[in-house]
Amino acid sequence: AFDFTFSKQLDSKPWHALYRYPYYGLGLYFTDLGNPTYTGKTLAGYSFWDIPIINKKKYSLNYSFALGLAYLTKSYDYRENYYNLVVGSAFNAFVDFGLYQCFFLKPLRLNLGLAYTHYSNGAVAKPNSGFNIPSVKFSIGFYNKHSPYNRDSSVNKKADSRYEYNIFLAGGIRQNSPSDPYYYFANTLSLSIERYLSLKRTVGIGFDLFYDPSIPQRHSFSYNKPYTPYLRGGAHLSHDLVINRMNISIHLGHYLWDKYLLDGWIYSRVGIRYQLTSSLKAGLFIKSHFAKADLIELGISYFIKK
Repeated sequence: AFDFTFSKQLDSKPWHALYRYPYYGLGLYFTDLGNPTYTGKTLAGYSFWDIPIINKKKYSLNYSFALGLAYLTKSYDYRENYYNLVVGSAFNAFVDFGLYQCFFLKPLRLNLGLAYTHYSNGAVAKPNSGFNIPSVKFSIGFYNKHSPYNRDSSVNKKADSRYEYNIFLAGGIRQNSPSDPYYYFANTLSLSIERYLSLKRTVGIGFDLFYDPSIPQRHSFSYNKPYTPYLRGGAHLSHDLVINRMNISIHLGHYLWDKYLLDGWIYSRVGIRYQLTSSLKAGLFIKSHFAKADLIELGISYFIKK
């Protein structure tokens, strides 16, 4: 795999010091998936954050996360590529997490670390097992300035005992299987309460109502009535990393009622929320069951802080 990135260190605003002067940037990623006949190659464009855990003048230890769009040259086709049971669409979500050491030897910057890369279309098109690629990464680059973190420059990390009340409405499209001719529109309604532990983190609890007409069809293997109404509900715990106007959200949930229980009792969601106004946020989540993607949810939330 090969990676090309461009990034800028953020060191001019008070919230930048909360994260020890992080880097924000764009990247271009290319990899050969090992089988040119069936899996082909991948080209992805993405945005990313590198956030230091330790940030010294000559050394830093960073964790990173990235989100983007990947194009796969080979995907499932029932006539020409029916051995590819991993991805059912050419375009997929690109998600990457990393932990690495960084050495600053001006003008060179050397990185060495571990990464975990995932491609998935969120069940928009089946099959959708997805690619999961752990890797060791080494990079060499050039930099013109690096700002080490000084504790004296940090702002107060403590927050008042603030609570945030959210109503989130989202929707997404999914397919049951390559043999099912229908695409199903699923909806999510979430109510949640979150408490700020600091200016960087919130924890919360919420209740979810899911409308998914694809579940009765999966249960009966019948395509005669593709939009049979089906509701299931659950409760979740959440943790958010707050980066200025953006939240990186992780939810772990348990179904409280689900008639057919085709996906088990546990569900999870990971995604981002971005504050648009003083009371509205846009959100993008990937909902899954034990690392198997179930739905990509795109929606908007109304929130109140007290």
